Amino acid sequence: MREVTVTEKTVEAAVEKGLLQLKTKKENVNIHIIDYGKKSFLGMFGGKPAIVRISLKEHVEAPLSFLSEIKEFKLENMNPVNNEIDEIAADSKNEDTPAFKRNQTVVEEIEKYLISVLSEMDIQADIEIQKSGKEVIFKILSKDASIIIGRRGQVLNALQYLCQLVSNRKQKHYLSIILDVENYREKRKKTLMKLAEQLSNQVISTKKSVELEPMPAFERKIIHSYLAEKKAVKTESVGEGSNRYLVIHPRKNK
Repeated sequence: MREVTVTEKTVEAAVEKGLLQLKTKKENVNIHIIDYGKKSFLGMFGGKPAIVRISLKEHVEAPLSFLSEIKEFKLENMNPVNNEIDEIAADSKNEDTPAFKRNQTVVEEIEKYLISVLSEMDIQADIEIQKSGKEVIFKILSKDASIIIGRRGQVLNALQYLCQLVSNRKQKHYLSIILDVENYREKRKKTLMKLAEQLSNQVISTKKSVELEPMPAFERKIIHSYLAEKKAVKTESVGEGSNRYLVIHPRKNK
């Protein structure tokens, strides 16, 4: 459901009812008041209800019921550190080895789980799977891509974390699970690199450190790597769990 038209006694009541129907918050919608309505005289006659049309904005958050279930997830654990030896990854490419068969089974279970979660969100989607050694990419194809992505990738990151948990429960951490929709990961990478460039120039100019918003480890790594060659600045991760964020510092001249 992307849009609702609600009739209630007041505009406020209509908006509140519409938000409940869309399962979202006010900042995620566009509100068009069709009719402000009119109060009845002495509560008996001449009244007219308010009519409001409410539609979801692009890249809105997932339904509140879904996010409430996963609000405690830790972004720091999105891509667990891989402690497996390289030989295991090599074996996983060979279709005759137990490692490959285990991977195949886990990938199938993750696909089923992902489709079931999307179904609970009233989203129909197809999944394309790409494998490369220890990395498995699930490309989600859906007309509801903006909902799946969420605000700054919040929903997509949460789904990726949940799918990583499915993999971790079945075997040790030599499978890295990546979820993508409409090439969001590559677009997000370019956005982060552009942000890193702008903020690093600001730090160099002002000689003052800049703090970024909390983000998962794999996104912080993009900025760390991009700024690694800039001799005038250095980066540092600060905080714990889902509140961990990155700071860009000016380097002191020796």
